Amino acid sequence: MLRMTEGLLSAGCSVHVLAIETDKHRFERSSQFQELITRTRMDALYVDTNVRWVPAFLSLFKSSSYNVDRFYSLGFESRLISQLAENEYDIIQLESLYVASYIPAIRRMSKAKIVLRAHNTESEIWKKYAEESTDAFKKIWFRDLARKLEHFEVKAIQSVDAVVPITREDEVRLKKMCVTSKQFHTCTFAMKESTHERTATEEKTVFHIGAMDWKPNYDGVEWLCNEVWPLVLKSVPEATLHLAGKSLDRAIDFGNNIHNHGEVESAAEFMSRYSIMAVPLHSGGGVKIKVIEGLFAGKPVVTTSVGAEGISCKDGEDIEIVHDAKSFAAKLIDLLQNPDKARAIGEAGKKTAQENHELGRVTQKLCDFYSKLIHE
Repeated sequence: MLRMTEGLLSAGCSVHVLAIETDKHRFERSSQFQELITRTRMDALYVDTNVRWVPAFLSLFKSSSYNVDRFYSLGFESRLISQLAENEYDIIQLESLYVASYIPAIRRMSKAKIVLRAHNTESEIWKKYAEESTDAFKKIWFRDLARKLEHFEVKAIQSVDAVVPITREDEVRLKKMCVTSKQFHTCTFAMKESTHERTATEEKTVFHIGAMDWKPNYDGVEWLCNEVWPLVLKSVPEATLHLAGKSLDRAIDFGNNIHNHGEVESAAEFMSRYSIMAVPLHSGGGVKIKVIEGLFAGKPVVTTSVGAEGISCKDGEDIEIVHDAKSFAAKLIDLLQNPDKARAIGEAGKKTAQENHELGRVTQKLCDFYSKLIHE
């Protein structure tokens, strides 16, 4: 959301931002973002979205989606209505499905085109959770959440003027939900190329960085540490694995030759120190931002098909895509033992990122789409 806002501003668009602040996602008011806050007249209202187990259980007997209900607030809707009353907009872009419950209020107050920027196919994530859960109650609950979320997803898509998914795969999935024809424009994650030092200062190293309060990340890291890393150490016993990310408890001991750095101040600095990026994801839609950042940083990336989703890479050329623990370990071992090959894949990945995920190029295509949408 931050990168897209920066891109739209750079393209000459006037952008206003109204956000929901939660305990998990705090509104950063530091001087670092003051210029952006001022330019976008950014405002945020706190909404308690924490999961409460009694309402969560009772949601089994309701028709609405508990996932979505947690993000609805009369106070936020009032703030939104006030902003719509004071300003005229061409496009109102909803960031994720979870703010789609405000569409009726937007329709009452504005003639702007409403666009849903779909970060994922949300219902598919919860279907995956249901499939993987071994707890009987959680399996029932996840299935119920997925079913109700899919119903809401279909309704939301029909209620907007256009949908902007982040990956082609999500576009295909979401189009299947359309009852009537709807305009789509896939707009992948994009960023400005970093000027941070990319040469690894520590050899024979593998790293992962990601928010550990996102279940797919934590599940993937556990799999990497328990299933993959022991196989790597059999062939490269001097190799070290470095973990970092938001909400990562530094007290956790993940095993031999694994260094837990907790939450680091600078993701770019952390990434620059180590050689090979591992992204062991098995669920979660959308483009994985850290993969793109790793490619821009010239790091060879080893990931799954889920981790590579939405990225215009070719397996074995600018990224390494694997499907099980044994092949994931084999790729890591190969790159650790062949630094020239690792360097070549990293350089090819960087070129791919520059061609397909550079902020200016991606934003201009989105602006062209919005221009046509406005003048229909």
